[in-house]
Amino acid sequence: MTSPVPPPPHPLDYTLATSTLDGPRGPIVVVVAGGDLDIVAHDALAAALTDTGTRGDVILDATAVTFCSSAIIGLVHTVHRRLAAAGHRLVLATEAHALRRPLHLLRLDRVLTITGDVAAARARLDRAATDQPEPAAIDSDG
Repeated sequence: MTSPVPPPPHPLDYTLATSTLDGPRGPIVVVVAGGDLDIVAHDALAAALTDTGTRGDVILDATAVTFCSSAIIGLVHTVHRRLAAAGHRLVLATEAHALRRPLHLLRLDRVLTITGDVAAARARLDRAATDQPEPAAIDSDG
């Protein structure tokens, strides 16, 4: 089931949608974001992540992000902390340089769980739910 987030009353440079997957610990909500995630997108993304975070684990699919502002990075970190406090997980699915580079520079890649795509994010959540050890990660950024 997919439900689009209502657009604000101005031109959009971003897209948002949500869907739900069945997971071993309950629902996994997938928030799909693309385009330029800047202050214009902040409130809509915050609403989508806040609403979904009350239902279980969350995958933020940012594979189509072309720009990410510091406000969005702060939002992702805040949502990660809130979900963890509630016993849920946030997994960021992206290979987008627009997100990976600032997260690396801020060392948030050591705090957040980041995978290359939604399938890998789903697998990470499934392994965590069954307490299976994580495979060794190879950092391609050096």
